[in-house]
Amino acid sequence: MRFCTNIFLTLLASFLFSLAHPNFLFENGVAFFGFIALFPLYIVLKRATPKNAWLFGAIFGGISYGLFCYWLTAYHPYTIYIAVFSYALILALLFEILEFEFLLFEKIECKSDFFSILLLSLTWTSYEFLKTKGFLGFSYGILAYSQWKSNLFLQSASWGGVWPLSFFCAFTSFSFGNFVFTKKPILFVKKNHILLTFWAFCFLFLLVSGKILLLKHSNQSSQTVSVICVQNNTDSHKYDFEIYKRDISILKSLSKKGLEAHPNADLVVWPETAVVPPIIENYNSKRDFDRYQMVLDILRFFSENDSAFVVGNQHTEKDGDFNSALVFDSYGKNPFPPEPKRYSKIHLVPFSEYFPYRKQLAGEVKSFSRQLFFRLQSSVPGQ
Repeated sequence: MRFCTNIFLTLLASFLFSLAHPNFLFENGVAFFGFIALFPLYIVLKRATPKNAWLFGAIFGGISYGLFCYWLTAYHPYTIYIAVFSYALILALLFEILEFEFLLFEKIECKSDFFSILLLSLTWTSYEFLKTKGFLGFSYGILAYSQWKSNLFLQSASWGGVWPLSFFCAFTSFSFGNFVFTKKPILFVKKNHILLTFWAFCFLFLLVSGKILLLKHSNQSSQTVSVICVQNNTDSHKYDFEIYKRDISILKSLSKKGLEAHPNADLVVWPETAVVPPIIENYNSKRDFDRYQMVLDILRFFSENDSAFVVGNQHTEKDGDFNSALVFDSYGKNPFPPEPKRYSKIHLVPFSEYFPYRKQLAGEVKSFSRQLFFRLQSSVPGQ
């Protein structure tokens, strides 16, 4: 019975976690769930043992990220399985660490649950921080992101990034879990006055500091920018010159319609990889006549309009090829020759936009390929 209850609570936490963020049921997500999503996990960890805590972690990691990252199937069918498997392993390890912390405070026999909940919240926030690092860093699924529509809470990002708000969400969740587990509100209040005082201080601090920062920003002079966003709804995995020409034609047509409706627009934004052939490289090299003419056609279109164009395109720099946003402004640098301002993506998608440790592993990869080739040759009859 205890095991089945823990499974139910783990599934409940998975659903609350996924629904807190934008999802297939609620387009904007349910921000309130961001503050209580982890409360069932507190009860699970309280009732679990080191022998089975990892199992509940694996279930939570796999299901929550499977529900939350359903959109990965549109990128590539296999990516959702990678995400589910990866976070099942990661959360299994995390749950063992959290379970060890529970056991540690049970041995200490601390009268208040404040310090155990504080440590759990710090551990959870540390996990969220670490999972954004490295070439496999994945920043989706951070609790603070569930509050993306709360201007007051978001102001804390100006001095602490998303981590103070993420810590507060985790602390609130684990505190609520402790309240539910206690079952007696009066006993909970008597035992946890330090916890409640700390929670109230954090809540008021985030609200007051957020309000002060909002008032500060509202008193500063601001400028309104009119933006036209163009989406041609194409499959970026199809690589063919005629498809490139068709996509650019659609982007130009949609941009013209937008500019006719809003002639004073400051920016026209095209999507990521809107133009697949590298604009600057094809303009400078002129190796491929058709692609060069395509690039000329795009640059002429930019120069004929007063608005600046933000274009997703591959750009080659000293360190390699990057997924970049190029800004063409006819009032700034002339599109001929193309000298756009550019911003290159910081965290490239591993094995898709770049190969991790390619330089370091180049020799090993070549050696492995050579050995594999000779083995295949020797296995062919008559060789």
